Amino acid sequence: MKRDHKDQFRFAALQSDYAKSLKDLPKNESSVGFETLLFLKEDRIYIYADASLEILSSLGGIWSVAKVLKIFPKRLRDAVYLWISRNRYKWFGKKDACPIPDVSQRKKFLN
Repeated sequence: MKRDHKDQFRFAALQSDYAKSLKDLPKNESSVGFETLLFLKEDRIYIYADASLEILSSLGGIWSVAKVLKIFPKRLRDAVYLWISRNRYKWFGKKDACPIPDVSQRKKFLN
């Protein structure tokens, strides 16, 4: 949220009514858990590495350089994404509680 200077992103839990209303949302629980990152842009749903790269590209500026990673095969990008996601708490730590959004941040969350 702190990098979204254009106020273009909104967030929803995968178990929310909003997410359930998306007809193209992957429904396979074995491949898409509630912690999975999905990104909806222009009626297209991106998952795993593609979601991350689309988000970075949408931020603009230096983050747009991430587009160059699309030269690698999707399988490789997703494998690296999943490896990072499995190890992120070990590398960066884990907070004991989720931050509570302030009034200005609450509008970014859908239902």
